[in-house]
Amino acid sequence: MDRSVRWLDRCIDHHEKSGKKDAQNLFAIVQGGLDHGLRDKCLDEMIKRKNRVAGYAIGGLSGGEEKGNIFC
Repeated sequence: MDRSVRWLDRCIDHHEKSGKKDAQNLFAIVQGGLDHGLRDKCLDEMIKRKNRVAGYAIGGLSGGEEKGNIFC
């Protein structure tokens, strides 16, 4: 999760310097797997960058989790 936050910062810096902000969008990917504490911490960090990304996506899941276990 911490690595994803550092990666987002690098991506934001590159995106802003690329001159393509009007042609491409950058989304923050919320990580943390099924650990609610890590997801909350990651989301807090992503929200700090809300003015520099187009939106958010959920990451860190393999797709085989039971729906009731993901966001309870």
